Amino acid sequence: MSSMTLSRQPRSDVVVPQVQWPLGNLHVFPLEVIWQIFDDLLMGGRDGRLTHKGLCAFRQISAINEQAAELVRTYIERQIPSEYLKEQIAAPWCPYLPAAIPQSYKEIVEIAALNNPPKGYDIVTDTIRDDCVECFSWLSETTTVPNDHTHGCNEGGWSYVAIAACANSFRMLEAFCTTSPYGSAITHLASPANHNCVEVSPLDIMARRQDLHFFERLIDLLLTRFPDPEVTALMKQGLSRQSMIELCKFATPELAAKLHSVGIEICNSFTLNSSSWHAGVINSPAFLDYLRQNSILSVNGAPRCRNTPLFDAVNADRLDSVQWLLWHDADIHLSRTKDPRCTPLHLAATKCSDASEAILEKLLSASRLGRPSTPDLGMLLYSLVEGLVLTCLHEAVRSDIDHDGYMFLRNVHEDRAIRKCGLIWGINAAIRRARPGSEPYCVDPCLWFAKAKRLALTAGFVRIVFPMKRCSAYFLEDYMSASRCQPRLPIDG
Repeated sequence: MSSMTLSRQPRSDVVVPQVQWPLGNLHVFPLEVIWQIFDDLLMGGRDGRLTHKGLCAFRQISAINEQAAELVRTYIERQIPSEYLKEQIAAPWCPYLPAAIPQSYKEIVEIAALNNPPKGYDIVTDTIRDDCVECFSWLSETTTVPNDHTHGCNEGGWSYVAIAACANSFRMLEAFCTTSPYGSAITHLASPANHNCVEVSPLDIMARRQDLHFFERLIDLLLTRFPDPEVTALMKQGLSRQSMIELCKFATPELAAKLHSVGIEICNSFTLNSSSWHAGVINSPAFLDYLRQNSILSVNGAPRCRNTPLFDAVNADRLDSVQWLLWHDADIHLSRTKDPRCTPLHLAATKCSDASEAILEKLLSASRLGRPSTPDLGMLLYSLVEGLVLTCLHEAVRSDIDHDGYMFLRNVHEDRAIRKCGLIWGINAAIRRARPGSEPYCVDPCLWFAKAKRLALTAGFVRIVFPMKRCSAYFLEDYMSASRCQPRLPIDG
């Protein structure tokens, strides 16, 4: 059988042919033509490297009949030099310099946050990312997939298990954990995801990705295939405290109970800046019920950042979590700092979102201030205008809108602010009516809004410095002008 010398240089003009024509009679072609077809299939990338797409085409050809399979085997054995094949399957892992380790950590965190698996150039990485167990097995049988002290990693230092975790490749992950040739692959779930950075494990990445279905399948797989003590040791080693907090953002009570059954208590996790309660408010009231029954942490606990769970729920516009916390004795008056305007109540007044209106109403109804004093009302009104101006100015600067766009933006947010003034006045009037001897008086919420704008102007709010674009200076001068304090429309209803 003759052979021809194939060029292994990058080819920018090669287009990977689709295997759609009948291949049953492939053997009738001259060998030189067959080898050229195979070469274009396997090295269809612009950089001349082997591709997973080409490998799938080879598997498709091999499945036609025995003659086609024999041609593929002959091509692999005779036409591809072993050194080239080893290089293409996975280039040698080259450790980064120590100075690059923080960058590797940042890359891992960003990959987990964006649900974006690491990009790979070698065929093994692409095969794992595509969750193709068949191609990986074919590679393992046909050639020698690297198996060194790194227990299988690509040229960027990413372990195969971490690549599968990042890419949501559950079939590959299951194969690694049950039939892996790299020893006890279950321990690799707790090993460094990247050998240039030891701070993050594949389990940490899966927790940060917040894919409930994928994580539940992994836990079921581990509990089915391995003893509970081994799973417990794995979880304790591979999950950091921050990752356990991340689990509280998406875990169901059933998943938390499974973890509890093997000794993993995500309900009592805390760091300097967060806790399981702070993550639970992002989850659901059902998970908050589970926390209330199983967590020893306080629902009003504030870490070093001084944010209470209620503060985080308001900031995330989670009306359901706010309602749950108010039903379970969350303190709405705890301030983040010594500034009395840093409470969840003032944050709800500051935010310019549709959900913030309903949240502000809930918080005002639950307020224990009695009739708010003049300074308290003034701070709420100031916070309302502060959030309005900051939001409008930020959006105007970011998009560099024209006058018509600015007026539309201003009117939308101003109408919401007027409705919030109506909420503040309505709660205050209800409190006055409930007091014996108090005569409620009627004040138009529009006038309250005008008062709030004058209050902000008097307090020197216009001295805030922003990067100005063409409409920003006009916006700030026009909006805070004392002659333009009267709102455009009265409150609806």
